Amino acid sequence: MFFCLLALGVLLVNTGCETSAANVSKTRGVYTTLALTDRELDMPASGYTSYRTFAASQNPAAVIVGYGDSDGIQFIQQPFTLQLIELASGTLLSSQNGAANYGKATMIPLAIRKSGNYQLKLIIRNAVYDTWDFSVSREAAAPAADSAPLEYAKGDFSATLSSEEDTDLFTEYDNTLLQAILNAATKAREAVNHDLFAQTYPGAVAIQFNVDSTGHISAVTVVDKTLNDDLVQFFKNAFETGAPYPAWPAAIKHAPVRALTCTFYFD
Repeated sequence: MFFCLLALGVLLVNTGCETSAANVSKTRGVYTTLALTDRELDMPASGYTSYRTFAASQNPAAVIVGYGDSDGIQFIQQPFTLQLIELASGTLLSSQNGAANYGKATMIPLAIRKSGNYQLKLIIRNAVYDTWDFSVSREAAAPAADSAPLEYAKGDFSATLSSEEDTDLFTEYDNTLLQAILNAATKAREAVNHDLFAQTYPGAVAIQFNVDSTGHISAVTVVDKTLNDDLVQFFKNAFETGAPYPAWPAAIKHAPVRALTCTFYFD
């Protein structure tokens, strides 16, 4: 029997800073700079130096400047949408909404895990106001357009729980168990660097385990996977850390241990 629940999406962010050759900064529009560790730094207008190329250990951030207004008494924000596009595949990696303040720069870290060429699109009132192309060097190259999937995973978790037993004794309990497992994965997600989930294709990992009547688990084994090793390890660790899980009702007469398979999906 199978049960499926959908957890929350993942917000993709990144930080970091190194030195590199700089380009000319804009006073209006969007460009990229080195992401800062101190994200509380508030610089005016085009105070951030622009960069078009980023080395393997450097992290880019988008900078939006020159928007918003002031009537001399109060500041008026300018709403915008910022899109990040992988040029090789045409994949829209992220779309973030924000608001620019008059005389200030809005800085948005970008999570990029693959080498390649990228473009930022600044959209205001449903029109493209500015674009910015830049390149990033990483260990792996971005896939070519003819071989890439349509899009990367959006960052949603879901899971199923299955048993080889032909019984309905545990239907209600398994729903409770599955929710507890997803809660553990959601909590683990909040504690790790969100770059782990950036530019990752959809996939799944199946984890086989035993659970006893007290909710303790044992013999945890990965039996199938289509996700990268980092995400496989993340889901396995999250699952193990979440134990012990709820005990099953004492009224259920069953052997002291059940064998189950939990399959995590990353979409």
